Amino acid sequence: MKISKELEQLNQPSPTHSEYLAMRHCIDSRRDEKIQLEQVNLRYKVQDLETRTLANRSQLHSQYFQSVREIREEHIYKLNEHFSAIQRERRHLKGKETQFIYDFNPKRSVQIMQQRAYNKEVSLLSGIARYVGFPAAPDIQGPSNEDIESDLRAMKVSWHYYY
Repeated sequence: MKISKELEQLNQPSPTHSEYLAMRHCIDSRRDEKIQLEQVNLRYKVQDLETRTLANRSQLHSQYFQSVREIREEHIYKLNEHFSAIQRERRHLKGKETQFIYDFNPKRSVQIMQQRAYNKEVSLLSGIARYVGFPAAPDIQGPSNEDIESDLRAMKVSWHYYY
C-alpha cells in the first residue's frame, strides 16, 4: 500500500514525492552549479582569447614598426655615407676651382668699385655682341635621305618603319 501510494505520487504530472523532490532539488542545484561554473569558465576562456589576440596583434605591430624603423635607419645611414662621400669629394676639388663671386663688403667705396668693374665688363661684352658678334659653331646640316638609308641598311633595319 505504501509503495502504491509512493508510485502514485511519482506518476502525477507534477510529482509530490518528498524524497524524489529532495533528490531532484540536489540534482538540479548540482546541474545549475555546473552550468554556472561552465559559463564562468567560458567567459574566462573568451577573455583569455581576447587578451592573447590583443597581445599577439600588439607584438606583430611592434615587430612591424621595428622592422620599418630598422630599414629606414639603414637607408638613411647609407644615404648619409653617400652624401658625406660627395661632400668630401666636393671639398677636395674645391681648392682647385676659381671663385667668381664678389664677397660682400660693407664699405661703400669698395661696393662702388665692384659695381663699376661689373658695369664695365657688361658694357664691353654687350658692345662685342652688338658690333663684332661672338664666335659660334657652324650650322650643322642633318643627314640626307641616302645617308639615312645606307645607315639603316648597314644596321639591317627596314627603313619603311621609320618613314
